[in-house]
Amino acid sequence: MALDVFLKALGQPLTFAKRAGFFCNPWAIASLKRKEVPNSFVLAWWLNPHGTHGFGDTFLKILLHSIKNELFLGFPQVISPYCRVSVESHPDGNTENRVDIEINDPGFFLIIEVKIDALEGRDQLSRYCQIASKRSKGRPWAVLYLTPQNPKISRATRDSKIDDINKTRVIPISWKQMASLLNTALRSHTDIFQNKQFPELALVNLLARSFANHINQF
Repeated sequence: MALDVFLKALGQPLTFAKRAGFFCNPWAIASLKRKEVPNSFVLAWWLNPHGTHGFGDTFLKILLHSIKNELFLGFPQVISPYCRVSVESHPDGNTENRVDIEINDPGFFLIIEVKIDALEGRDQLSRYCQIASKRSKGRPWAVLYLTPQNPKISRATRDSKIDDINKTRVIPISWKQMASLLNTALRSHTDIFQNKQFPELALVNLLARSFANHINQF
């Protein structure tokens, strides 16, 4: 009997949620699937401090903190107003050296190599390290190696393909970890508006959670 009462009480909120579009998955509708380029564009949008998502630099700060914990010498945590995020860039001017995501800040230089199903190109990680080192012009730099694999496996791949010096600059990270960082950013963003009524948060919640769930499946 109690279950019947509970289910009846639940019916109205569920109907409202459906009508409000809360069960919508915009990333499935956009057919992102496991396509590396479209997923790179969306990830870069979330990481962009100037993006229209409303997060500001929250997500990027959380990612930088994660990088700092992985590098022996640490990594800058301050993001400049002049920070720029680019997708499919050619930092060295060579069209053969396409970088999936480039984050160029006066205080640091970061490359994110995105992998879902495609294989790594010949000497790709080594070339990206050379590009990042040259482009950094003395700034701290790193290369994030984003793959579906467990980071332990990715570290073994990294260590077999690049020299000892650059090993300390290449950080393996899984899509599941990236999804977790995005959810952390969402919670941090939502906490700012605690105890206040901001209906517009429903949209950013929907977009962030659905994308985090999407990449968590890689």
